[in-house]
Amino acid sequence: MPGISPLALDPGQDAWYASGVTRSATASDGRILLGPCLTERELERRVHAAHGSVRGHEFLLRIGGLLSLEPAYPAFQLDGEVVRADMAWLVTLLKKHMSDLTACDWIVRPNPELANLTPLEWLNRGLGLEETARAIPHPGT
Repeated sequence: MPGISPLALDPGQDAWYASGVTRSATASDGRILLGPCLTERELERRVHAAHGSVRGHEFLLRIGGLLSLEPAYPAFQLDGEVVRADMAWLVTLLKKHMSDLTACDWIVRPNPELANLTPLEWLNRGLGLEETARAIPHPGT
């Protein structure tokens, strides 16, 4: 699937180093945090973007100050050197209904509407993006 934004990631780099958090953790409120993540500055360096310029991208999940002193961006949004187009589309929909942190949690939790796969696993297997979108919880449902 074609990407949206070019990145120059080092595929061997585990970006959790910036936050000091392990690859998989559970926050005190029960949310699942899945790494690795890139700090905002690391993401900006990778894409050769000006300081603060990635904040405005509505298709990126951004966890503000939870994992480090600066915002973090989950790496599951990336495919090699690009932002995954399927993830960008899904994130844009999710942000209409929930916070970025809640969306991150939803993406990595098993979902009964997706054969008990997480939405991330569902997409990684090349299964339908439309089914993933239909599984998004809506307020009042």
